[in-house]
Amino acid sequence: MQTMRPTPTLVRLHIDQGYLGRARAMLDALAAERGGEAPPDLEARWATAAEESRRRARVDTLKRLLSRVRRARARGDSGRGAAWAR
Repeated sequence: MQTMRPTPTLVRLHIDQGYLGRARAMLDALAAERGGEAPPDLEARWATAAEESRRRARVDTLKRLLSRVRRARARGDSGRGAAWAR
C-alpha cells in the first residue's frame, strides 16, 4: 500500500475531517522531515480538535450512562420504590 507524503495541507484536511489519529501520525512524520518540529499552527489545530473530540466522547458516555440508570430505575431495579426525579 502506498502511503501519502505528509504535507501541511493534507494534515489540515485530516484534522478538519476528524481523522485525528492519522493526522497525528502525519504531523509526527512531517516533524521528522523538518528536523523535529511540526508547524505550530497545525499542532495547535490538532490539539484543539483532539480536545473537542474528547469532550464529545465524555458527553456521549455520560448520556449513555444516564440512559442506563433511567432504564434500570424504570424497571424498579433500584429497590427504593420511588421514581427517579426528572
